[in-house]
Amino acid sequence: MVEEPGTSRSDPRNPHRNPSGLGGGRVHFPVTYISSNQTLTDVAELLKSDWANEGIQVNLEPLPASTFFADVTIKNPSGWAMALGGGWTYQPDFYPTGGGLFASGAPVNKGGYNSQEMDDLIAESYAPGTPKQALARLYAYEVYAAKQLPVLWMPLAGSLAAHSKTLHGTVSTYNPISDLLSANYWWFSH
Repeated sequence: MVEEPGTSRSDPRNPHRNPSGLGGGRVHFPVTYISSNQTLTDVAELLKSDWANEGIQVNLEPLPASTFFADVTIKNPSGWAMALGGGWTYQPDFYPTGGGLFASGAPVNKGGYNSQEMDDLIAESYAPGTPKQALARLYAYEVYAAKQLPVLWMPLAGSLAAHSKTLHGTVSTYNPISDLLSANYWWFSH
């Protein structure tokens, strides 16, 4: 993200204090996304349009999926500013601590984020305790993450799954919450 001279970090939610929301300077950055996915294209264009109303200039950079996944990696954290695509969920355990996403060296930490305090908060969120203690540790992690990390949590796009009439077990084993496929319970008939 590039902030031009004169940009300050005053309260971006107070338009009366600062009409541009960004201290009077311009903010512009590229958004990389997977070009073959119409939903991602629509989301990228919607974000660009909405942010333009806030004075933020976004340059959309569509890439083929193979290039996107090769470029948006922890090995190249300065080669991209924002990426839409690939997705990530807290599955399969659904415990939202961010260990796989925000811990230093985590496999999905594509931006190379590194913070000992975040690592400690994530480790504490896994510690045993009462439900009240666990929730307090989880909230501590969430507050720190919200202040430290520029992450936009986007809802999963709606989808339609179609399959052959001879494939059985898909409906009874599909879980739309987890979005996990249990192919080991499927079978074909003739």
